[in-house]
Amino acid sequence: MREPNSHDTAAQTDRRPVISEEAVARAQEAVDRLSARFDDWMTEEVRRMSDAWFACETAHGSGETLETLHRCAHDLKGLGPTCGYPLIGELGAELCRLTGPAVRRGEIIFKPDLVREHAEAVQIALAARIRSSETPDGSAMLSRLAARRTLAR
Repeated sequence: MREPNSHDTAAQTDRRPVISEEAVARAQEAVDRLSARFDDWMTEEVRRMSDAWFACETAHGSGETLETLHRCAHDLKGLGPTCGYPLIGELGAELCRLTGPAVRRGEIIFKPDLVREHAEAVQIALAARIRSSETPDGSAMLSRLAARRTLAR
């Protein structure tokens, strides 16, 4: 292994690119323009998850419907925090954990009541604009669902 040499100019010079304030301002403007659509995107994703849950419940958790629900939950897990709804991201992550094992095993056995409660919590969080688990409502919602998961084991 080569030891750093005090005469090595590359080791002494910071070669990270410098980003101009103008570039940062343009990027922030682009994010601001997109953020106006975040609520619309969340509404659409929650609708897709709700439709997937309804199809899954109607088909008694058939493999395809459960997989669709799992995919929607995964999308919410990532999109929630990006769109300013970290609580929905957390709820999406829990839905992924609840549906994932059944999807991976190709089984249709899962806990539909518990999944329904989480799907409904996502709908409530969006409708009531409960964005974070740091709020009293968000914290209470997560605590109640955690207790239900513990009881369902």
